Amino acid sequence: MAGIVRAHAAGRTHGIRIIPGCRLDLLDGPSVLAYPKNIEAYARLCALLTMGNTRAEKGECFLYKNDLLLNKEGLILILLYESEPDQEFEVDKKFLNELIEYKEAFQDQIYLAVTRKYQGLDSKILFRLEEISRQYKIPLVATNDVHYNHPSRRN
Repeated sequence: MAGIVRAHAAGRTHGIRIIPGCRLDLLDGPSVLAYPKNIEAYARLCALLTMGNTRAEKGECFLYKNDLLLNKEGLILILLYESEPDQEFEVDKKFLNELIEYKEAFQDQIYLAVTRKYQGLDSKILFRLEEISRQYKIPLVATNDVHYNHPSRRN
């Protein structure tokens, strides 16, 4: 969330609406994108990030699924499915169990991300995620896999 105030001010200057959100890489669950729907949810998300930052060394954030579930009110969640590039694709039961748990907690405020990774299994993964989307009535959202704003910041 660093820089969101500057982004909001710049957006106002140029007539661009900024939608704040962040990626949460949970220690005990799949990564998610979290978007607050109102100022109260934004404050809860910032407090959640602060809590995660105080648990870890500088530059890291230690959050657990339960932390997110306790602070879910007013959040829209996009669940990310991460696959290994060289393994044969099959959505594991653990991910499906997590998906069901998040669906129960977030109701109609949860989405499933689909992302092209260009690693050879995209068609199979997208097909299977679309099946899961229909089966569990969780809409798909097209996302990308950006982790830095400039190539020089790449690890």
